Order: sequence, then structure tokens, then C-alpha cells
Amino acid sequence: MRIPPEVKPALWGAAGGAIVWWAVLAFGFGWTSAGTTLEIATAQAEKAVVAALGPICAEKFNAQTDAAANGWRSTTPALGRGVRSLPKNG
Repeated sequence: MRIPPEVKPALWGAAGGAIVWWAVLAFGFGWTSAGTTLEIATAQAEKAVVAALGPICAEKFNAQTDAAANGWRSTTPALGRGVRSLPKNG
């Protein structure tokens, strides 16, 4: 297939314009691809679940009578609830 010589500059201009337009959308207006958006949404959802359920789980753990016997200890109070850490061996 032969492309007339008059059309080639228009095709190159369209290709360059598409690249510039993509750069403007991505960096100027904050546009992201669907994959990047999904990664960001997943990370935010995980943080929200931990923030919402963490205190409830810690409260239920503290309510157990054998919590200290299992080797867990409170290291830092956080908003009135203990934060758990693994025991140190040795």
C-alpha cells in the first residue's frame, strides 16, 4: 500500500499529537490507566478495612483470659487500645 507523500506529515502530526495529548492527560490532569486506578483503590480498601476492624480485633483479643499466656503483649497504647506485637525469643 502506497501512502501519498502529502499524507505522511499529517500522519506524523497525528501520532505526535496523540503522544502529547496522552502526556497532558496523564501529568496535567491526573489521568491514570484502569490498572493503576485498581491498584490505588485496592490499597485504600485494605487500609480502610484494617482501620475499621483492627480495634475490634484487638478488643476481642484483650477480652480473652489467656491472651498473656499465648505470649502476646501490649507494646504501645493506641487510642485507648493496645497494639500487639510478637514476643521476643531469647
